[in-house]
Amino acid sequence: MAKAQTQFTALHVLNAKYTGPANKDLGNEGCVVGFIAYYCFGQTHKGVNWGKWNSEEHVEDTVLEWVDVTVNTWDPNGGYLSCCPPGSKTNDAEYYRCNTWTTEDNDNCHTPNLPFNDGKITAVGAKVPDGSKPVGGEKQWMYDFPSYGEGSTWTQGTARRIKMSDLAWFWVDQAGGCTSGWHNCQGKDIEDPCFGKCISAKLKIDDLIGLTDQAYNDLTNFPNYGVPVPDVQGILYYGTGQPGNPSKCLELSGGNSAYGTAIDLWDCNGLVNQAWVWNGNDLQIKLAGHNEPGMCLDLPGGQVYSGNPLWIWGCNGKAEQQWEWDDNGDGSGTIRSSLDWNYCVDVPGGDDSNGNHLWLWQCTGGASQKWALWKGLGVDSVSNRSRNVTNKPAGGVSWLHNMKDWLADAGSNMTMPSDFVWHNRKKEVKDWYAAQLPGPGLPKHFVPEGWTGYNSTGALSPNTVVLV
Repeated sequence: MAKAQTQFTALHVLNAKYTGPANKDLGNEGCVVGFIAYYCFGQTHKGVNWGKWNSEEHVEDTVLEWVDVTVNTWDPNGGYLSCCPPGSKTNDAEYYRCNTWTTEDNDNCHTPNLPFNDGKITAVGAKVPDGSKPVGGEKQWMYDFPSYGEGSTWTQGTARRIKMSDLAWFWVDQAGGCTSGWHNCQGKDIEDPCFGKCISAKLKIDDLIGLTDQAYNDLTNFPNYGVPVPDVQGILYYGTGQPGNPSKCLELSGGNSAYGTAIDLWDCNGLVNQAWVWNGNDLQIKLAGHNEPGMCLDLPGGQVYSGNPLWIWGCNGKAEQQWEWDDNGDGSGTIRSSLDWNYCVDVPGGDDSNGNHLWLWQCTGGASQKWALWKGLGVDSVSNRSRNVTNKPAGGVSWLHNMKDWLADAGSNMTMPSDFVWHNRKKEVKDWYAAQLPGPGLPKHFVPEGWTGYNSTGALSPNTVVLV
């Protein structure tokens, strides 16, 4: 395992309320079969099935996420933390936590009183799971990303998210619907083992991988799924409020969670770097789905002056991360700094071009400071069939957990067709995601040369340079 800065794409199943690798176990591309065959997720040890304790080992309320990551610092000891989701037996917190009890025998989420990491280790760990088999000659790596390292020792990039229940129903449909013979699952919940047995009988590993890749490549029928948490919203640029204007969203530029990444304006695209949690409690505008301590819209240095460019930083509860909504009464509002209500989040020059780096500016009441809130961003489902039943087994173990046992023997011998291309290497998908990223010279402040402001009385900081 290389110890230099490393960039790669990893895959995991996780609680739908979260995004990214923070305090979660996830695998490399070789673990795609680890996902489908469940080598890397839902391992059974000594006959004990732990699926009922792990929320990511279920079909409902989970997502399959393929996420770009950058590792700046690897654990020099090659350590690996075992991470547990909220709701697992050992973790009563409302967020993911990793424990430092790292031997394979203790890689579980059902043992009480585990020694949780909670910030002591921030570097990324990696290991090859015991008993895992190479896939196409490639080892299956598992990684852990301690949440307190986000922004510094590691960062998250763009993500592709599919609701697991929608993907599972797609598998069911391709398996013939599972409505007849020995595999008649009519009226059963998608979590019922009947569906898992039907899928395993009708579809091979390469079928499942191919179908999953097909779904990832289909942004129309399988749109990116949002983060279904209270107070999640998109923050849209309202501007003049004229109908027909393109929808533009306040976002973390390029989805890059490195400390100091710019907050800019971009076409609304349904990605999680445009989803924010904001309420009247702590007043922080937080990136939705990021694990504690979280990532917040921040005013650099807490300095209140016109032209101070906004960026992302680890949430700390300080006043430079507190923002208040001032309703304009016309469907829009302004976002005011709690440090000084006379200063607002502003779109430089009122230019709604992609990549315009947002800044703080003295409040003017003008269009460049008008915003609208889009509640519940990106959490509409393709299908809710899994909910349309009444006999869901309470507290049962999902077949998602057991698929590893059904398909494990075939995994190391699996070969994909010679023309198979992973979804994230296909031109159309690469082009779509590339179009969501800032190009050379972006983000920047889009103001004309010689621009002096909005004729407001607030002066620029002596150190402010207005970029063209």
